[in-house]
Formats: sequence, structure tokens, C-alpha cells
Amino acid sequence: MELHQVKSQSDLARNIESNSIVNKNTKEFEKYMLRRSARSKSHDRVDMIENDLSRLKGEINEIKNLLKELVNVK
Repeated sequence: MELHQVKSQSDLARNIESNSIVNKNTKEFEKYMLRRSARSKSHDRVDMIENDLSRLKGEINEIKNLLKELVNVK
């Protein structure tokens, strides 16, 4: 893989074969991956809370319907 330095960007190089840009600063890349992982975990937690809330709403509606049936039977 042949790389050429990107002008005025010391941490970036261009892969001549694929014409892609490569970040050579591994520490910054690792920081980015940690931030991305933390953000993903946060999104997963929000999704889980939303699912739990939806499930609880359904259960409350079911309880309400059962209570209405009990009241109507008497």
C-alpha cells in the first residue's frame, strides 16, 4: 500500500491504489473509536428504556381493561 502525504495535513495520507484517505494518527483514531462506542452504548440504553416504557404502557392498559371488566360485572 503506497501512501502519499496530504498537503497541510500531517496526520493524513492518500492510498494511491484505492485513492482513499488514511488517518495515520492512531491515538486520535483510538479516541474516536472510544467516543463512538460510548455513544453507541448510550443509544442502546435509550432504546432499552423506550422498549421498557412501551411494554409497561401496554401492561397498564391491560390492567385498566381488566379493572373495567370487573366493575362492569358487578
